[in-house]
Amino acid sequence: MCDKAGRKECRSYLTKLLRGFSEEEVAAYAKNVLKQEAGLPLGQDLLHESPEDEEAVWIARGLRLVPEMLDLARLLLDAGFEVWISDMEPQPVLEAAIEACGLKPARAAGIQQSPLRGKLSGKVTEPVPIRGGKTEAIVSKTGREPLLALGGSSDDLDLMNYGSGVRVWLDRGDSELAQAAQEKGWLIQTSFIQD
Repeated sequence: MCDKAGRKECRSYLTKLLRGFSEEEVAAYAKNVLKQEAGLPLGQDLLHESPEDEEAVWIARGLRLVPEMLDLARLLLDAGFEVWISDMEPQPVLEAAIEACGLKPARAAGIQQSPLRGKLSGKVTEPVPIRGGKTEAIVSKTGREPLLALGGSSDDLDLMNYGSGVRVWLDRGDSELAQAAQEKGWLIQTSFIQD
């Protein structure tokens, strides 16, 4: 499904699969997965129903923090900045990941669902934090444009273009995006890790 739909539709669909769980249940599950994956070597695993499965897929295995990003977040916090993290993860999953890094989970802008009797309803609410929705999510939560924005994918371009503060482009090897960042006068940081 996700290879045919756009990223927004795909991530919204995956978020809807959490319907019926409480935010606490989702956060506890996410914390457990984060802990397990942090202990695994980085790589890929083949996911299939049986060895004869013709539609088997490779899934990523293992998670690692980029220590430089965590150091930057802590440095900014120590200097009095509000640090917000926006991603296309379900809100309780993003909050759990941020908390695992020692940051404030309340400063997360993920994909949200409206609640229904204390559970997730399966109804995704706008804005979905991708492209222009990322800008909308951050500005609606903070009430102002970001003084500093970091981005590294085409999904971040709208946020990077919004406002007049400092912009840092995390170059992941896409020459077209790096050239666009350079033309806009953004600071460019080469990737700490290679995808």
